[in-house]
Amino acid sequence: MKTLLVRSALVVLLLLAAAIAAAVVSGAAQRAYETVGLLIDLSRLGQPGARTTQAMMRAPLSYDVDGRNYQADVYRPLTAPRMAIVLLPGAAPAGKDDPRLVEFAAWLASARFVVLVPDIVRLRHLELRADIIPQVVDTLRYVSETTNLAPQEKTGIAAFSVAAGPALLAALAPEVRDRVAFVLSVGGYHDLLATLTFSITGYFKANGQWQHRVPQDLGKWVFVLSNADALPDRSDRELLARMAKRRLADQDPSALAPRLGHDGQAVYRFITNTDPEKSRALFAALPPAITAEARELSPSTQDLSALRARVILVHGRDDSIIPYTESVALAHALPSVQHVLVLVSGLFHVDLKPTLVDGWQLGRAIYTVLAERDRVYAEGLANK
Repeated sequence: MKTLLVRSALVVLLLLAAAIAAAVVSGAAQRAYETVGLLIDLSRLGQPGARTTQAMMRAPLSYDVDGRNYQADVYRPLTAPRMAIVLLPGAAPAGKDDPRLVEFAAWLASARFVVLVPDIVRLRHLELRADIIPQVVDTLRYVSETTNLAPQEKTGIAAFSVAAGPALLAALAPEVRDRVAFVLSVGGYHDLLATLTFSITGYFKANGQWQHRVPQDLGKWVFVLSNADALPDRSDRELLARMAKRRLADQDPSALAPRLGHDGQAVYRFITNTDPEKSRALFAALPPAITAEARELSPSTQDLSALRARVILVHGRDDSIIPYTESVALAHALPSVQHVLVLVSGLFHVDLKPTLVDGWQLGRAIYTVLAERDRVYAEGLANK
């Protein structure tokens, strides 16, 4: 136990040194000090121990936008906030109440953000659908227009995993694109077909060459649950939903496959394919409603040059759900002055176990978020 404690303390000290170096290089001593504290807390998420940052308050919220009602949680720092941020959960049954997300929201609040975490029912049901995007746009509108939530009109948005696609696409919407100061994407994607190809076959392209890693197959069954109701045949819809739920419960769903009809078989062939070269053709053979939905959810199909927000991309090199090359592709699609790309080894999709080198990289990401917060705050003071 003593050895473990010494080792943990050493890791924290190394992270501390890395964060100081990363932040001091960028200037602003106060922000450097804050970066250090936040990095230490970030490295401790999910572990017992005292926090070094400020406490916060969490409360439920019901809000309406043009007659549409939504539910959320709001986290407020006990000190004066500088900016608001919308935090989107990934696909998880607990949604906004997932313990990891709750901790991260509290972490953001400790950085003097008012944090609004919407309840996205689709993602709680493990469904990624395009109708999430207008909900995010509504949420950004509400936050930016509500003075007791947002100290400034401009807001930020942070998203994990598959929620990062809708986050970026919402930030492009004309109604809010001038109000979104930055987007923080953790383990996000650029092209949904490339992401699905990895989830299904384990193959992803790096520098034009196929690479392989054993994937978690959560992504492909989220795809099935998301699109089962798009099939015209009721029996196909019910069977695919049952198959997905069986697999997510660690049961073999293959015995139900022979009962699928024409469209159901097309979906099953796509998700059981092992050859990445066949993925595009099998995808094209899916019902048009499914392929259209996937295109609508892919930032790769949009002109990202219209994005006004700064984009901070954080991804684990060993991510087994969405490959890190998706964040690299997003970086390539954005002007170099508009994004920061942080690739780390100690981030396993959304679970963090940082190394020394990761401390330097994560320090850059945290410092960039704080710099955006302070820029928006200063602009707000200047405009009063």
